[in-house]
Amino acid sequence: MDHRNDVSLDAERMANTTSHDTERECVDRLAARGQRLAVNREESIMPVSSKDRPSSTPHRSISLSEIERRVAALVRPFSLPLLRVSLGVVFIWFGALKVTNATPVAALVAGTMPWVDAAWFVPLLGAIEVVVGVALIAGRRLTAVSCILVAHLAGTFLVLVLQPQVAFQHGNPLLLTTEGEFVVKNLVLISAGIVLASRPHARRPFEKPRSTFQAESLPPASDA
Repeated sequence: MDHRNDVSLDAERMANTTSHDTERECVDRLAARGQRLAVNREESIMPVSSKDRPSSTPHRSISLSEIERRVAALVRPFSLPLLRVSLGVVFIWFGALKVTNATPVAALVAGTMPWVDAAWFVPLLGAIEVVVGVALIAGRRLTAVSCILVAHLAGTFLVLVLQPQVAFQHGNPLLLTTEGEFVVKNLVLISAGIVLASRPHARRPFEKPRSTFQAESLPPASDA
């Protein structure tokens, strides 16, 4: 009997120990879970910094070359037409002054070409300038018109050769007078004329490439 009582007491003790251990594990699990919930709640309340916040639209820096490319693409369609029309307006304006004998450079032209009567030569130059200006604005045969423009402006440099006392101050070629600046600035207009003369030509819809014409003109090869 005593032996049985001891066995039953040991069993009760083991059961109580097991139940206490189980309760302690449950308490520990609940405590750990509560700590995790508290940490998650604090993280959700804390504000997210701009570095950690994902950007919905990624920032893209634009380089200087990209800006230049965009500006060039923007002005390319009307750059040559604007150059052509502005040259045409200047030539019509200056030519009309010569035709009406209201130009301030009549004496300069007469002194540069004394062997020609300025009474008819200056209006003739004005008429040529008006025709060139109208052709530039019209935009037809620009290569030929630009060559005439360049040749006409190149003739103005005769002033530097035939009248150096008028073009230069004290005979110094680096010190230009008003007339000398008027002549030298024609370098810019000549460069503009060369740009127009060398512009790319747009192919007409009914035109065929040159290589196609050459291929059609060749006789068919005979079989050996």
